[in-house]
Amino acid sequence: MSGFRRENSPCLQRTRPRTFSDAYHEAERPRHGEQAIIAPYHVPRIISVGRLVAFKGFDHLIDACAELARRGFDFTCDIIGDGPLRNMLQAKIEGLNLSSRINLLGSLSQRAVLEKIQAADIFRACFGD
Repeated sequence: MSGFRRENSPCLQRTRPRTFSDAYHEAERPRHGEQAIIAPYHVPRIISVGRLVAFKGFDHLIDACAELARRGFDFTCDIIGDGPLRNMLQAKIEGLNLSSRINLLGSLSQRAVLEKIQAADIFRACFGD
């Protein structure tokens, strides 16, 4: 691996984890190389991918989104995946009046998942308890 350098590999670079606050405030200003437009703000996009099962914690993500909405933050959240908890999670989303903010997208192709992740501001990883 001659010529390999850590700084040339985006996968190996150490970066500070992004928080919702980081993404929310970065959305208000243009990214590197972009020009500001009249309304430079865009709604932060949260994405999570996984099988819709209890130990993945999607119910906690929905609760966190409810808290963001309660605090007046604007956002969208896409959950990619399918599983036995889909109906329960959809009912929870509807019960919390978050249908306009949280989307259960079901299973998508790898290419579509990659495109969604690349367009997202925040990736929420699924970890079991």
